[in-house]
Amino acid sequence: MGGARIVAWVAAATAARIGGAAAIAAALGVSHPLLAAVIIVPALDLATAIPLTPGNIGIATGTVAVALQSKGVDLTKALTTGIALQAIETAVSIVVGAGGALFLARFGSAQTRRRTLTAAGAATALVLAGAFSATVLVDAV
Repeated sequence: MGGARIVAWVAAATAARIGGAAAIAAALGVSHPLLAAVIIVPALDLATAIPLTPGNIGIATGTVAVALQSKGVDLTKALTTGIALQAIETAVSIVVGAGGALFLARFGSAQTRRRTLTAAGAATALVLAGAFSATVLVDAV
């Protein structure tokens, strides 16, 4: 029973990673984004199994670029996809980790917990608005 649950969670996480990689590839104009994602995700898993640099900085981007270039994607688009994928995965890791820390934190009262979660939510919204403004709205101005 427990083993089946773990397999289901791993399958769901892998499907989410493939979906995210496909969305990033499609947004950056890579042809056949689902095929690219199916190539990228296992390549990332293999490349990051043994850490070569602190935090595997640059390894994921290089892996995505090499994997996409092997399928005929030009270097600029392949590197852009790798950088975007690394940025999204890092952002998701930070948000999920912070959410987990807040969930596990002990608060003195329910009111303190509510205020802390409200402040964290507001800070996250500000960061997302700033990131959106810096990347999307700059081109519109």
